[in-house]
Amino acid sequence: MKLADPQGQTLTQRLQRVFPHFKNPTYAWVTLAVSVIAGSSLEPAIPALFKPLLDSGFTSRSIPLWAIPVVIVGLFFLRALSSFISDVALAKIAQHSLQQLREKMFAKLTRAELALYRAQPATTLANTLV
Repeated sequence: MKLADPQGQTLTQRLQRVFPHFKNPTYAWVTLAVSVIAGSSLEPAIPALFKPLLDSGFTSRSIPLWAIPVVIVGLFFLRALSSFISDVALAKIAQHSLQQLREKMFAKLTRAELALYRAQPATTLANTLV
């Protein structure tokens, strides 16, 4: 099933047209990928940590009692930090991409024919950029 917009472009064609605006900044994409992978790799660590605790309980002295809450809080802190970093990286990508798109739209508006400015109110043109 192909989705088409009123101009007859398929979804793939529209994504190919917009993709160049979203491929930079590369460092943000790398940071996003690393933080998502790090956060995902911590997910199975929590059940793995609770398994010996639930199997042997608190009676077995193989694990120091003080280490359990420290490790649990540490894991949750690392997951939260990873999530925060990925959110910031994604926001950076979106901000950079929208800035590029707005600059290109403004450049086109400044080169537009005068008939456009007679036909459209200034507020409509300004709202297009924002």
